[in-house]
Amino acid sequence: MGRIIGGSEEISLEEWFDTGEGVMVEVFDGKKLYMDAPSIQHQIVAAKLGNILGNLLSGSDCVVINAPNVVLDQAKKDFFIPDLVVHCNHSNAKLTAKAIVGAPCLIVEILSISSIGRDAIIKNNKYAEAGVSEYWMINIDSREVIVGRLNNGKYEFHMYRGGDILRFDMTGQDIQVDEVFESVF
Repeated sequence: MGRIIGGSEEISLEEWFDTGEGVMVEVFDGKKLYMDAPSIQHQIVAAKLGNILGNLLSGSDCVVINAPNVVLDQAKKDFFIPDLVVHCNHSNAKLTAKAIVGAPCLIVEILSISSIGRDAIIKNNKYAEAGVSEYWMINIDSREVIVGRLNNGKYEFHMYRGGDILRFDMTGQDIQVDEVFESVF
């Protein structure tokens, strides 16, 4: 379960970068939130979806990155570690040695009991405000992929379940939702 520490204590971008390898900390409006390690199920789905997206994007100017540092808004001190990100060279975000700076094209969060409220409400609003074109939330328990596509500053969400086909707008290709969950036990 994630927990906010430090009360109103502010954290700088450099302090965030220096939290240490293997320590997962996200920063919401300058407040640190330590994250629990992802479950095996979580990691299986992230790897599977990362492979699917990577294959669909092969030959493009886009890359799938697993759990990168994302400096969404340096002024507001919003620094996140999404489960998967699609970064494209044609986007406004910059890829640096330490982080993606700005809004990537697609962010994927795999929901857990400790993160569902934060991912569905807080990050949803922050990602939309920053201009992330697509935001996907994956619910392993219900085997659902919830796809938000930005329209006039807000996400329009569509839910996909087993047996459904999800259209990956970036390539115009289809993803079988069952394939995302095929190795989950």
